[in-house]
Amino acid sequence: MHLHPPRSTPQVPHNTAASPRRIGRTRQKRSSRDFTMLRLIAATLSTLTLLATSAHAQTLRIGSQAPKMEHVDWLKGEPIKEWKPGHVYVLDFWATWCAPCIAGIPHLTAMQKELRDQNVHVIGVAIWPMPDQKPTTQFVKEWGDDMGYAVAEDRDQKTADAFMAAARLNSIPTAMVIDQQGRIAWIGHPMAGLDDVVAQILEGSYDIDSLAKEAAARAELEARVEPLLKEIDRLASEGNIREALDKVDEVIAMGYDPVRLALTKANAMIAMLSDVDGAYAFLTKCIDGYFKDDSDALNDVAWYILDASGLPRRDLALAHRAVTRANELTGGNDASVVDTLARSHFMQGDVDRAIELQKRAIELADNEMKALFETHMLEYRTARDRGE
Repeated sequence: MHLHPPRSTPQVPHNTAASPRRIGRTRQKRSSRDFTMLRLIAATLSTLTLLATSAHAQTLRIGSQAPKMEHVDWLKGEPIKEWKPGHVYVLDFWATWCAPCIAGIPHLTAMQKELRDQNVHVIGVAIWPMPDQKPTTQFVKEWGDDMGYAVAEDRDQKTADAFMAAARLNSIPTAMVIDQQGRIAWIGHPMAGLDDVVAQILEGSYDIDSLAKEAAARAELEARVEPLLKEIDRLASEGNIREALDKVDEVIAMGYDPVRLALTKANAMIAMLSDVDGAYAFLTKCIDGYFKDDSDALNDVAWYILDASGLPRRDLALAHRAVTRANELTGGNDASVVDTLARSHFMQGDVDRAIELQKRAIELADNEMKALFETHMLEYRTARDRGE
């Protein structure tokens, strides 16, 4: 996906001057470790800021009535002034400068061709123009019938604001599906689940009511945590890192992005406070408390300990305890968890057990994951053959 920076935001590193530790500042050259720690600090501050800015009120979500597309110029196809009852609309937000957006055009063209007779309308909505991009009109003309669906171009960013900003989205391509009642039924990447969603909507099996309740609950949670996240961002910006991190626990306990916040806090404790022991004590608290029955969270924490760059020390025993618990919770049938468990054994020197587990991970994996897991297997077998 391509991120779209808000137009009012200067494109400079965020809060770099507020960092309490200027690693390697007096040196002509920084060591690779210094650069790694700097990246860790930058990533931590960026995550805190992103969490704070992303908690703004969401006014468009699953179940919301879709806004009308009133502020667009129609470049291809008949203008659509309203969402007709009984019709389904697939909005693909894109731009000519966005390579992943262009890569999805054949897929959307095929969808429109296949489902046209079922009152499904695909609309490419061009937004966020760049000064040096190919003009949308020229792009659409050059593609001709190979871009086989309606295309509209945003006017004065009003459509992007009505849909993307209202849904708190800042990357493209993004697809939104509008159901037969004119409601936002789905939001996501057009190449990740869109076809299944449209099929379920057409056959009447799509449970939008349950999803709308979940979205409303999420919005309510975001409204409650927004003041806390803004306070965390303010404290971090002022260099009060310890105080900011103390408040992170409150947000985690509320269930808002707990894994990302936990790992962000651990990063900050290591990179900005040099408190490695404290970071692992905190992660232990998460493993035994917040995440003890959450296999995905346990797996993420374990993989962070095993694989994250820039860690001055890895608590392999803690990682193993976390992934072992995740494997128990999933009955040994989660490919990702088994892959992490294999990595844990490998890093503790038990290569034979790692290979045995990796075979199981590959058996469980889908095609996309399988290719990655096979590279892990090659690594383990190579190490065994070399006697490492």
